[in-house]
Amino acid sequence: MDFNSDTIENCRERDGRADTEREAEIDEIIQTAELGRGEGEPLAADTYADYPQREELTDPQQKDFLESLLSHELINSIGDAAEECAENPTVKQRWNLTLRKAIETYELNLDNYFGDYPEKVNRLESLLGFMPSDDMIAPSNALVVSELYVAGLSVAEITDVLSDHTVADTQTVEDTLKRCGLISGATAEEQMSAFEEQDGKLGGTSVETETGESETRGLTVSTNDF
Repeated sequence: MDFNSDTIENCRERDGRADTEREAEIDEIIQTAELGRGEGEPLAADTYADYPQREELTDPQQKDFLESLLSHELINSIGDAAEECAENPTVKQRWNLTLRKAIETYELNLDNYFGDYPEKVNRLESLLGFMPSDDMIAPSNALVVSELYVAGLSVAEITDVLSDHTVADTQTVEDTLKRCGLISGATAEEQMSAFEEQDGKLGGTSVETETGESETRGLTVSTNDF
């Protein structure tokens, strides 16, 4: 990890965002394709909104889409293709039937498309260059989180990568980077402590005076304020 004054300044200026000048390889690792509609980026178009309706699949204009879908390395069966096009189990079955009909209509030879599934990429190991021990893979681990942030990942991307292996949330990741000084500002815990110290709770707190009477301290309002 290259820690110097310029690196720290750049990290703080990003304020949790991704480094726009990070290496292209980082994007390739992070954007690992996943099979399933809504799981990561779409496999056969720029957006899922660009996918045709099931009823349109046998339209000759959709042949290119179908070939693009079947050609993706993650698609190795008609079931995979249906999985990519629908979320609801019943709708998947309908897509399965329509896909078969479209493949028959276009006389596509599935042997030209289906092959072996690619090996699943371990994004964390690929980004770090090593695989940390299980006890280090946590959103509160300063070493791992800082390494990923310095590499150019955003808080949200770090959370997503860690989620491949453990439970992670953006607040903890952000607080870890704040404790390391790579993001400016107070952590959620520090903000809460400061709030309580300033007696910021509406209505104040009740304390017992020397006379034994209860007294409320906190927010006061004068009629002169209105």
